Amino acid sequence: MTLAAYFTQQGYRLRHPELPVMHVGSTVRNIMLPMELCQILPGQALNKKHPDECTAQIIKRAATDAPTRKRKIMELRDQISYSNCPIIKEFGIGVGKDFEVIDGRIIAPPLIEYKNRRTVLPEHGQWSGDNEGFITSNQRELRWIILNLDSYNTRQSDVDSFGNNVFNESRKKGMQLEPFSMQNNYYEPRNTRMNMKQLETELENSLGYFKKQQLDFVIVVIPGIGDHYSRLKQKAELVVGVLTSCVKGNTVKNTRSPLTVVNNILLKVSSLYVLHSTSTDSVVFPDQRKNQRNEPRGTITRPKNPTYQKAHHVRRSGRDPPIPRTIHNSQRSWCCRLVRPERIPLQTSLPTAGPQRRNDPRPRGHHADDVEQLQEQKQPTTARNDPLLPGRCLRRTIFAGSRH
Repeated sequence: MTLAAYFTQQGYRLRHPELPVMHVGSTVRNIMLPMELCQILPGQALNKKHPDECTAQIIKRAATDAPTRKRKIMELRDQISYSNCPIIKEFGIGVGKDFEVIDGRIIAPPLIEYKNRRTVLPEHGQWSGDNEGFITSNQRELRWIILNLDSYNTRQSDVDSFGNNVFNESRKKGMQLEPFSMQNNYYEPRNTRMNMKQLETELENSLGYFKKQQLDFVIVVIPGIGDHYSRLKQKAELVVGVLTSCVKGNTVKNTRSPLTVVNNILLKVSSLYVLHSTSTDSVVFPDQRKNQRNEPRGTITRPKNPTYQKAHHVRRSGRDPPIPRTIHNSQRSWCCRLVRPERIPLQTSLPTAGPQRRNDPRPRGHHADDVEQLQEQKQPTTARNDPLLPGRCLRRTIFAGSRH
């Protein structure tokens, strides 16, 4: 029996029997209804990703200024009328008519200094140094390439214009980059519409080839959807070891904001290959003791040439990873270090099995006082005479035979 015959039997004649039916309810049960008898209720949750236009409108409507938000809150408070609610009165509480007033201060943001001691003031909560040069430029010409993983939506002409913008802006910044050309500085896989497993293999092979060619950095054009960014970063930084900077295909095609993206990319590359790209105002701290590194207060230092190395290469070589460090004088004495995991041979000192101790009512195995005694023997002795380390430990715990 068809749906039209069923509803005719029930005394209803379909007005549009040519329209397809609607599958309603659970997907397990085959419940079909005519489209003319269905109605979509408003206010339902959408369990999927919103389109970009819808997301932009949501952010635009939600991002209101403080006075407008305050006015909306006050109007909502007047509509609810907490003072006339009998339930709130029974509890003996109420809602005030004004906002809570707290004491605070507005701290001026630091100035960013560029080449020739030119400083940039913040505008609308951000710094813009598009037309400023870096303090120190790289000594050699950096080799680079653009990898296009969004060739289906991003044309080569757009990539050519973007690459020329990168090279031209680098000259304004004082950086030395290899001149861009589509023949030497552009690579596009044969098939970009591949599954994720094939994409990971293609990325590993391509990035490995770029590293053998001794390229300094790679700009990767990725699609706007998908998890290409996370997979690319895993292959580039954890497996291969090459510097990458990702940019979406829509950003490359957008002619209004490519220079801002280009400047951000150049600042990232310059901060890794040049010791000083920009500087900030020195922050004054109480000078309790002389800085052992003889560096100015409020300075962030890092290795001169940090590279993206594989984790097992760092472990085998025994070298310290390139971790930035902040140096300044303050009123507190503290330190932070990375401690390698240590395996304590408990079997040699504390037998797990064997004859029970004489006159010891406890069962066989490790005992709490034995572990504490072993822990005290393993405590470092250098922290007692080092003035830079704290005088006492706030907490001492032991877990799985290792100190933490």
